[in-house]
Amino acid sequence: MHALIGVLALVVMTQYLVIAVVIVPRLAGLAQNGGRLISVARWGAAAFFIGCAVTHASIAVDSFVPELLGGTMEHSRADNSVTAQLVTMVVPHLAQAIGGALFIGIARSRLEVSIQSKAMAQDQRALDRQWRAAFTDAPLGIALLPVDGSDAGDAYVNAAYRRLFARAGSPGDGADALSALLPTDPEASREALSRLAAGTPVEQEVRVETPEGTRLVHATLTPVAGEQGGVRRITGIFEDVTARSLAAEELRASEQLFRQLSEGLSVGVNLREIDPPRFLYANTEYLRIVGHESVDGSTDVRSLVDRVHPEDRERFDAEYWGPVAAGRSARIELRLVDHDHGVRWLRLQSNPIGTNLVASTVEDVTARQHAAAAVMSAKAEAERANLAKSEFLSRMSHELRTPLNAVIGFGQLLKLGALSTAQDEAVTHILSGGRHLLGMIDDILDISRIETDQLEVSIEPVLAAEIIDEAVALLTPMAADHGVTVEVVPPSGDGGDVVRADRRRLRQVLLNLLSNAIKYNRPHGTARISCTAVDDGHVAIAVADTGIGIGEAAQARLFTPFDRLGQEATEIEGTGIGLALTQRLAAIMGGRLDVVSERGVGSTFTVVLPVETVPVVADTQEAEVGEAPATHRSSTLLYVEDNLPNVRLMQALVDRRPGWSLVHAGHGGLGLELATAAPPDLVLLDLHLPDINGLDVLRRLRADPRTAHLHVVVVSADANQHQVDRLTEAGADGYLTKPLDIARVFGLLDRYAADGADAGAPAVAPAVAPAVTSVRAGAERAATSAQDVDG
Repeated sequence: MHALIGVLALVVMTQYLVIAVVIVPRLAGLAQNGGRLISVARWGAAAFFIGCAVTHASIAVDSFVPELLGGTMEHSRADNSVTAQLVTMVVPHLAQAIGGALFIGIARSRLEVSIQSKAMAQDQRALDRQWRAAFTDAPLGIALLPVDGSDAGDAYVNAAYRRLFARAGSPGDGADALSALLPTDPEASREALSRLAAGTPVEQEVRVETPEGTRLVHATLTPVAGEQGGVRRITGIFEDVTARSLAAEELRASEQLFRQLSEGLSVGVNLREIDPPRFLYANTEYLRIVGHESVDGSTDVRSLVDRVHPEDRERFDAEYWGPVAAGRSARIELRLVDHDHGVRWLRLQSNPIGTNLVASTVEDVTARQHAAAAVMSAKAEAERANLAKSEFLSRMSHELRTPLNAVIGFGQLLKLGALSTAQDEAVTHILSGGRHLLGMIDDILDISRIETDQLEVSIEPVLAAEIIDEAVALLTPMAADHGVTVEVVPPSGDGGDVVRADRRRLRQVLLNLLSNAIKYNRPHGTARISCTAVDDGHVAIAVADTGIGIGEAAQARLFTPFDRLGQEATEIEGTGIGLALTQRLAAIMGGRLDVVSERGVGSTFTVVLPVETVPVVADTQEAEVGEAPATHRSSTLLYVEDNLPNVRLMQALVDRRPGWSLVHAGHGGLGLELATAAPPDLVLLDLHLPDINGLDVLRRLRADPRTAHLHVVVVSADANQHQVDRLTEAGADGYLTKPLDIARVFGLLDRYAADGADAGAPAVAPAVAPAVTSVRAGAERAATSAQDVDG
């Protein structure tokens, strides 16, 4: 029975092998002949019978536990293209059916396994190629190095490694790389080797000398254990960090420079984040200003914000904190409350850096604020002092001019009478002395106004030839007394003698220069005045003399007020302020005063003024005393004045105008009562009254419907543009300056006489056209000028 089973099995096996011989080569397409398969079959058969014997002897059918047992034997060609496999299986259920164990042996082709293995091998080779490519072409140097450098053949390095170390003068094969990369210090080298031997990675930066210079290499060394244990190899990754190191060094140097600069600044500097609001850096000055010992990432900005002065907090939020939080630049000055409750002024300025950083400067401006406050206080004090000085000048002008008003006024009256030759000469001396004193007073007041920037001028087109003629006419008697000939060089006539100037001030300048040319000339000398156009759009008016001249040393003091340059001991009259005033007046009018002088030869003073292209019409009318016009009814003059000599002078003038009567009020209150009770035809109102200021009297007259229509002309010794403007606003019809010019007073009386008050034209138009400075506009009564301001 056993033999039969064995034969059947062999027959089955043989039949299977025959099938394998026929089929397997056809499926595989790789077998050269069947010999290899027959050999496989033999091996399979042998293994089959051995398996049967062993299994049959060891397993009883009655006690067999259902399970699948198997064994495998393989044999392959050398090229792994075909594999034969014998599989033995015990099938218990089938064996029980036939009364014994049934073993099945199968030999099959492993073509599919071979194909799979071949594909896996190809994939592996592809992966190997990719890995090698990555290894070879990696930008970082990569190496597998022997730990002791004894076996150079075991060193594997990529191209980047070779480039790095070949450039460094090494063979670049990794043989000596380990010793080259370890620290040159023996102790440090031993420590590194010890760490590698213990399996601990080593990371360091070393300097490598190359033909291009020193390179800095960052090396990461990792030990690799061998098959027998211990460290046999070291893997290394090497990166040239020279550029990065240089950049880092530059960054550190820049940061160090920034710190040094910021520490040397006199202002506080800080760097902080916006969100969260915290400091990152602050210099010493900032710490001192805000009272911090130090700042770091945990220092909250709000510790400073909370100390802003309560009165400045709203402005701080709106002008500084809000813009900074929004990423905008901001600047502010505010008060900070110190820890000891003191208050300091700080100037904060912030500029954004990126989106979340802010660089700020903080400056302690407490001293500057205090200085500014002191300046403001001093300015206010100076303004008060200036106002006091102005009031003093006004008072002095009034007090000095008032007595001169009587002297010059009565002198003019005497001149109108029948006088003997001796009397006429005496009156002439009185008038000359009075006018000389008046001129000195005017000069002193003018230079004081210039120094306080209170002198105002009215710039307009002026015909220079006209002003020259006026000055020459006024000083011809003086020139005759000194035996000096005055020559006027005619202008070219091309319109170049029209200048931009203040008419009265230009006349004052020329009078000063020409009078000096006469006073300081030699007997039978010459004073020459000329007017010529110059190339730079200016006109030069020159006054030359043949006098004593001025030395170079003295010329440096020429324009110093009250310095007469040593002429005090001579008989020549003067105060030493004429040239100083002349120079300043020329500058105020937009020009300059030049001087050329030689001792013993003479001097030439030249006023240079801007040229004016607009033609002007010469005004040759002069005020003169006219005859009294015929009147048909009486006129009343209310004179509000507290100085009795001035009242007597005015009474004498009124007496010379038939039809006029004078009503006198010694103070402002009485003047208001008289004007209301019996409205006069004309009111002459002095500004300086004992009870009420003349300006207040004027305002009350204009405010009262019963007196609002009255003609009011202000009389005062103080005349300046500011004063005139104030009077204009208050409603004055005109302004007369003391000392009074009686011709102009007569013209004023004729203008406002009862029969002609509403005629709209002056009674003596040519004679009194410039008589009153008109400061009140009104078509119903256009007052004409009685005198230039400050005349």
